[in-house]
Amino acid sequence: MPNPFIHFEIMGADSKKTQQYYADLLGWKVDSNNPMNYGIASTKDGEVGIDGGLGGAD
Repeated sequence: MPNPFIHFEIMGADSKKTQQYYADLLGWKVDSNNPMNYGIASTKDGEVGIDGGLGGAD
């Protein structure tokens, strides 16, 4: 693939609910232990995949 996806971001009105929704739905591990509560999503779990972020938006 000449132009693969390497990162994604999903933004929602409520960052915690957005993070929990995708973690539950897709089995992602989300780490939001940072001052901005920005969730770093690990989608791989030993498999091929990409990582991304889940955060809040206006």
